[in-house]
This record gives sequence, structure tokens and C-alpha cells, in this order.
Amino acid sequence: MFTIRHATPADLPVMLAIYDAARNFMRQHDNPTQWKPDYPGEAALLQDMQRGESYLCEQDGVPVGTFMYTLAGEITYQVIEQGDWHYKDETYGTVHRVASAGVVKGVGTAVFDFCKSLCPCVRVDTHRDNYVMQSLAEKNGFSYCGIIYLLNGEERLAYDWHC
Repeated sequence: MFTIRHATPADLPVMLAIYDAARNFMRQHDNPTQWKPDYPGEAALLQDMQRGESYLCEQDGVPVGTFMYTLAGEITYQVIEQGDWHYKDETYGTVHRVASAGVVKGVGTAVFDFCKSLCPCVRVDTHRDNYVMQSLAEKNGFSYCGIIYLLNGEERLAYDWHC
């Protein structure tokens, strides 16, 4: 059984270790460039915490995953190419930076279930080479919508889910 709670500054060391494990996993699974060695970094995580958008996933009190979830809307989702959002006129939650420590299975599904419980429409995007996240999104009921671009111009595959 997983529990999910807001992350605090005291959680930073374990969160950074989880992101290190996730970057290593990504490199081993044909996705070496999505996250740079210092991404997301302490400053970004602290900003997420200040906004109440940083979460820690635990199993039996042990941190096993982390992610960012926001209801603020995503500027990079305003334009989508080669498709369209299935649910574009509704408030939506956005899931970013899902990372697992790699010690238990089911973290990604627990994260998506949690986020879906908070809002009837949820969006996520991922790198074209992140086959694991693409599969996880589809396994959890998300539908492919098209391509969005980050502020730095990088392409991402976009998905949404609606209850």
C-alpha cells in the first residue's frame, strides 16, 4: 500500500536520490537525454514545495517515489500539434517529473491514481524516447493527444485522462 504526502525541505536528500535513480533507469532504457544530470535540482523542488505541488510517495513509511502535480495550468499546453486535447475546455491537473526509486513496482500507477482522484481531467507529457512513461500513461487510461513544445523548444508527447 502506498501513501502520498506533500514533500517538505527535510525530504530533499531522499528526493534527489530518487531522481538520481530515475535518471540512471532512463539511461539504461534508451532515454539518456530527457533529464540532465542536475534535473530537476534543489531550487526547482523547493519552489514546488512552496507552491504545495511537490509530493513524496511512500510504502510503509519508506520513500519510494516523488513527483510534481499542479492545477495551475501549463503554458506549454496551450498549443498542441498533430492532434488535440480530448478534454480542452475543463480545468485539468498536470503531472510532472514522476520518479521511482526503483525498489518496488507500482509507484507510477499509485501516482496517477492519486492525481486522478484530485481532478477529473489530468494531463502528462513525456519525451519521445521515454517508452516506459508512454506505456505507463496508456496502461493507466491516458490517451495520446499530440505534440507540445517546452519553453526551450524541446518536443514532448502529450496525453490526457478524463474520468
